[in-house]
Amino acid sequence: MLVDVTLLQEFSCILVVEGGERLVHKLPAGMLMDLATIASERIEGVSSRWAATEELCWTAPEARVVIDDLMRLARRAADTGRSLFIWNCL
Repeated sequence: MLVDVTLLQEFSCILVVEGGERLVHKLPAGMLMDLATIASERIEGVSSRWAATEELCWTAPEARVVIDDLMRLARRAADTGRSLFIWNCL
């Protein structure tokens, strides 16, 4: 599966701790809206594709649980004018 990594440049880094061992990135506004408004008939396909990535190597049902949570958080963020953030720890 070929992945376009240029999307990663849209994630604004807002915190770097200990030389990059801990990072916080802000989700791009477009991704936030996509998550908040994704059509229900597309969720299974998105879950399958996301689960198949080398970085995750999950089952589609495992990815679906996370995507459902992200969708819920994205809707709440959109409704309240807030953003979503990703915390990474290496």
